[in-house]
Amino acid sequence: MEKPILVYRGEHLESTHDLHIAVVDNEGKLLYSYGNPSRLTFPRSSMKPFQAVPLVETGAAERFNYRMLSFR
Repeated sequence: MEKPILVYRGEHLESTHDLHIAVVDNEGKLLYSYGNPSRLTFPRSSMKPFQAVPLVETGAAERFNYRMLSFR
């Protein structure tokens, strides 16, 4: 399969990225897909904004004097 995402820096190809998408209904039935919809994926750093939510919602960010710049 051809790499669907090509990232250029100027005229030079800097990186390529695979893309695997699965769209399911509320019962988990696969409706649409691209690439391998069964591929296991680890979200890693893309989850950081979601990981910060409990820190803010529980008041821990305020308690430990975290500033919004710390979450960027």
